[in-house]
Order: sequence, then structure tokens, then C-alpha cells
Amino acid sequence: MTAAVAAVALFALAAPVLAQWPTTCVDLNDIVETHLGNDGNVGIYQRVFGDQAEQECQNDHRDDVRGVFAWAFDEQADTAREDAPELAWPTDCVELNDIVEAHLGNISNVEIYQRTFGDQAETACRSDHRPDVRRVFAWAFGGAQFQAVDAGYYHSCGVLTDGTVTCWGQNDAGQATPPDGTFQSISAGNGFTCGLRPDGSITCWGLNEFGQASPPVGAFTSVSAGGLHACGIRSDGTVACWGINNNGQASPPSGVFSAVSAGDAHSCGIRASGIVACWGFSQYGLTTPASGAFRSISASSPTCGIRTDNTLACWGFTPWNQAPVPAGTFKAVNAGRDFACGVRSNGTVECWGGNASGESTPPSGIFEAVSSGGDHACGLRNRAITCWGSNTYGQVSWPG
Repeated sequence: MTAAVAAVALFALAAPVLAQWPTTCVDLNDIVETHLGNDGNVGIYQRVFGDQAEQECQNDHRDDVRGVFAWAFDEQADTAREDAPELAWPTDCVELNDIVEAHLGNISNVEIYQRTFGDQAETACRSDHRPDVRRVFAWAFGGAQFQAVDAGYYHSCGVLTDGTVTCWGQNDAGQATPPDGTFQSISAGNGFTCGLRPDGSITCWGLNEFGQASPPVGAFTSVSAGGLHACGIRSDGTVACWGINNNGQASPPSGVFSAVSAGDAHSCGIRASGIVACWGFSQYGLTTPASGAFRSISASSPTCGIRTDNTLACWGFTPWNQAPVPAGTFKAVNAGRDFACGVRSNGTVECWGGNASGESTPPSGIFEAVSSGGDHACGLRNRAITCWGSNTYGQVSWPG
């Protein structure tokens, strides 16, 4: 919610390591072909032996065969057996849904040693690195693959790797019913949602009482949906805001900005110099930013940003103002209503502030991004979405 758009580092799906077809097929007695199947599973496409393996080698080089994992010659043949290079164990096991371990068995057959799915795959990744496992042929993360997620007040949205958007949670104004087409990024606000299209245009949907779902025309590089207004950075670096403007939150200053974030009744942006400027509701210090140069900003209650040295700073009165801002370095931060979450430099998530619904108690694991909403949060890890906190409207239970 209300976060400036940031680039998300994507984990590439681990494709099979390709092995070349043998230059001779005589005496070939075992060949395994594979591909990545549904939901990223590593499909064992075909396994053949003896004469069938030789025929496969000679004739069946089909286009839909993703890779040849292994092949072997009979032990009595003079030609040495060969198999595909080993694929390294994944560095993070969370959301792993398929892993294939194998070794070369009796008379050079390529034995599938172990194949596991879901939680069993994660367990194998973490603890089952047995010395008699000759190879890890393939592993894959499963389920829908996302490139971005954003938590609104009572709904959430994610951008899939194909650019389409899915939303879940409260939908009384259509805020969780995205339009067709593809998006670069998404921002979920209070009863409405806005997304940035590949051509730079902005599309919004949901509550439009104050024009918050009616963005201006033109090309933009980012968009942020707040309480009842939204802001975006145009392609020339200037900021445009729309929606309710009773506190001046939709009247941005002139100049060039690198990031912008729309809060409840105020907005903040980072100028080209790195200095933060805020406008709108000015009580409780909401529009009095901390000093220094910043590289990211998230306006809410409170407003938080990451300085250029990767440390955090937050400002503005909240009921939990006594909660200290975590020390250390961060690569992302996002402020919700009375709480905030950040991704530390090591990829773990830390949240602080209000915790009535568990919104400040994130799960363990390594994350690429995090977003804080009204009373829930969502994170992106290994291209999968995990949410926590209040689930009154299903905003934590994404339908995947």
C-alpha cells in the first residue's frame, strides 16, 4: 500500500541442465528426457531402455522435449557413459515444490533416486543431502509465479510473471476485480487499485467517489494508490496526483522526482537530489520528513524511507510512536496503518508497530519484497506470495 514502485529481483525458474544427444546410439541402453510441466513441476517426459533407447536416440528428437537429463551406454560397451552436469541445490528452499535426485545405477542405468513434492521437497532441500545422491537433476518452484505484490487497506493484488493481475479480499467496490491486460506494477489503496501498463498509461478500478480511480492521461513511470487519492510520476519526472484534495494531498510541488508515495491524507516524494518533500495533512509531523538523502519512500501513518546508506527513518505521530525503528540496513520498506515492514539486506522481513492482528509478526524466510496494508501485510519470496495479519475479508488468503 502506498509504496513507491521498486524493481523486484526475480528468481529464475531452475531449468533442466541440458545434455547433448550422444553422437552414436549403438549399445545405448538408457535415456531420460524431461521437461518443466504444470505449475513448474519437473516432468519426467519419457524413459526408455535397450533397443527403445537406441530408437529414441536416433529418431525422436521432439521439439517439446525440454532437456535430455541423462543417457548411458551398457557397461560392456567400450564407450564411456555420460550424464548431465549436476544442478546446484537451490539457495532457498521455501516454496520449492519439486526436486529430482538421481544417480547412475547398475549396468549404467540412470536411476531416479528420489522425487519429492511440496513440503517433502523443501525437507529434502534442507536436510537430505545424502552422499549417495549422485546428481541433483532438477528442481522447481511451484504454483503461480509473481513479480510483484501490494497490500491495500482490506484487499491485496499481485502481478503475475506474465503481466496479468489477480486480486483478493474485500471487493465491495470492485477493487479486487482487475481489468484484462498486462501491467508492469500495481498499487492497492483504500477501496480502489491502480496499475501501470507496459505503455506507461495508468488504469485504476474500484471506488471512484472523488475521482481516485480516474487517472490523468499520459505516460508514467510509477503509480501509488493511497487513502482516497493517488499519485504517479510522469515520464518527464514531474508528479501528478488525483482524487480527494481536502488537505492538499493531491497538489504536488513542482520539480523532478525519482519516487512518490500516496498516504492517507498526505503524500511524499523523493526529489532528484534525494531530499524528501511531503504535502497534504501536516499535523503530527506527517509532512516534516527526516533529514538526509533517501532512495525509497512509503507514506502512511507513519511515513518511512530508506536513506542512501540503506538505514531506516520514520516520522509522523502514531499510537505506537514509542516503538523503535529497527537498526541495521534494509533494501525495502513499506508503511501500513499503524505498522510498517521492511526487508533487511539479508532478505529477512522485520515489522514493527501495531500488532493486534499479527500484522507485525512476519513469517521466516528470504523475501524479495514486502507490502503493508490496513491491518495485514504480504511478501514476495521465490515468486510466491505469503500474507499475514487480519483476514476479515480474505485479504490474507490469496486464491492460489
